[in-house]
Amino acid sequence: MNDNVPHDRLPWLLRLGRYGVPAVILMFYITAATGFSFTPDGTFLGLQWVQRIVHGEGFHGFTMLPGSGSPSPFWVILLSTGSAMHLDPLLLSKILSLFFSCVVILVSYLTALDITDNLIMAFCVALLMAANGLLLQAAPSGTPHPVLAALLLGALLCMIRHDRVLASLALGLACLMAWQAIVLAVPLCADIWMASGSRSRALRLLTTSYVVLTALIAPWLIYAVHNRIPWLTEIPPSSIPLAGTPASWALLAILAAGCLAGTVMLLSPRLLAETLGRRHILILGWTLWLTICALAWDPCFILAALPVGAAYAIASAHSLALRLRIEGRSMAAVFLLTALLLVLSQADVGGGRRALMAAAEKAVPVITELASRVRTSVPEEATLAAEWPGLVGYVAARPVTALSPGGSPGTDFAITAGREIAGYAAVYSAVNTSGPPEAPDQSRFLIWKRQ
Repeated sequence: MNDNVPHDRLPWLLRLGRYGVPAVILMFYITAATGFSFTPDGTFLGLQWVQRIVHGEGFHGFTMLPGSGSPSPFWVILLSTGSAMHLDPLLLSKILSLFFSCVVILVSYLTALDITDNLIMAFCVALLMAANGLLLQAAPSGTPHPVLAALLLGALLCMIRHDRVLASLALGLACLMAWQAIVLAVPLCADIWMASGSRSRALRLLTTSYVVLTALIAPWLIYAVHNRIPWLTEIPPSSIPLAGTPASWALLAILAAGCLAGTVMLLSPRLLAETLGRRHILILGWTLWLTICALAWDPCFILAALPVGAAYAIASAHSLALRLRIEGRSMAAVFLLTALLLVLSQADVGGGRRALMAAAEKAVPVITELASRVRTSVPEEATLAAEWPGLVGYVAARPVTALSPGGSPGTDFAITAGREIAGYAAVYSAVNTSGPPEAPDQSRFLIWKRQ
């Protein structure tokens, strides 16, 4: 996938990487910071865990996770440490998610550079990540997913660069955030075995990687078993949709088609006989697993797969232009595809994500008022369900069951937005005066009591 032009013969290419990427990251930081007031419900769910740690309750009694695991130890301990230093955990979580989102762009550029061996293509990938609606929404949200994406991309970059110790270190920390990361130890071990050159060296490197992973994961496993809590680490739901507009689905479809085209070009008998070809297969397998995680568990897992998909899509467009014997304009295909993906990204941001962020910002003060009412008026022994369980539980400092829109709560009390519940009577209401006038029912939030 090399453009066969040495970078030292084109000094402006070096300047593109040296100054262009920091400029892209700065542009992303400024844009994402404008949404700093956006806080999805999943962020407050994570902060509830910090509340319990600070109050000495430990990791016991977490009943609000989608699965049956324990909260991400690395993320919870990180925020709890800041809280012990009298830092606001909500502010700290937002600062960390914004910082690591910038790290995601940087590592995306470096990973794409190693995959494509082309500075221009790598810069295009960094530009696409900076304009991606999902990352722009996750960056100021305070969710741990940008941290997880940075760790997973860092592990992949270190694997590509044959730095197995750092790859194992990043992967181990990722495992302490989400159990799904442990599956990626398979391509890491396969890469070590294929690239070592001898069986003895491969066994030695595998042992080193195993020791690093074990040293990070074993303390948590021992603690979990000793305290009889679930040892499976589970990341909180981000409450951010993978795609909600036709533009976002088209963007994902183009990236998937690019990965497929790259796979077809790579899976040739000549290339399979080379180490490079086998390593590309491992990289694509890594990306496929993260895509499955995004579809099966949380959409934000895709943040660690998007840079790889973009790199292969852009490189495939370049390779296709070369195969069609239009070498003089092969980079034009790269620029056209990048421009198309940028337009789709901006359509996704402007068409749906900004509206979702604005609606969440307007709802938080009203739901906070209701949660404060719950804390003072609803008995401790009463059960409660809410459509925003993270925020209500965080403010009310009590367990809250998630209530899906249109679902029946089956609890003593419930909180809904703009809808009635059969068998329940409204006992308190709050109105979002900044809500959209065309949907006044969605601006009214109520506390319901079972009759």
